[in-house]
Amino acid sequence: MLGPTFWRVRWILHAATASGEADVVARALRDSLAHCTWLELRTLVVPALGTGTGGLPLARCAEAFREVLAAHTAALPLVVRIALSSASDHAAFVRAFARAG
Repeated sequence: MLGPTFWRVRWILHAATASGEADVVARALRDSLAHCTWLELRTLVVPALGTGTGGLPLARCAEAFREVLAAHTAALPLVVRIALSSASDHAAFVRAFARAG
């Protein structure tokens, strides 16, 4: 596990999504993006919210992320990185984002 010293983070935003519901994940991601704008943060790194304890299927999480990020119009953050733990997780997000057109 890589700690805050490795990442050189300025802020850690906690988004609780233990329910595993896609609308909760979407709201948490929207709120995190809004906080980045408010704090003038240029980069956000976020895990696949809701897929751990919440049990949200990774494909549904990826769809929620795609929908929220497509609708995000604020100038900040400039970069959103999605932290995933495996190649298959990455592939699920690539498939979801590819469906966006």
